[in-house]
Amino acid sequence: MEVPKAVKQRAQNLIEQFGDRIEYIGGSEGRMVFMFRFPANQENGFPIVYLYDSTTDAVEVVDGMRAFEIICPLL
Repeated sequence: MEVPKAVKQRAQNLIEQFGDRIEYIGGSEGRMVFMFRFPANQENGFPIVYLYDSTTDAVEVVDGMRAFEIICPLL
């Protein structure tokens, strides 16, 4: 699946540092869920999740424990 431009814009800093590593992982709360996949050798904390609403082109960035709540049922 092609990553929407609005999601890439919100992830621009990570894309510049690590490359275009955004993956679609499913749907939740009526929105498409994308996750940034850090390189295997990169230490990081919580995952970074992007909730994309295609009807409004809005993107919500989620991290912390809520990110796990969203992605665990999808992985």
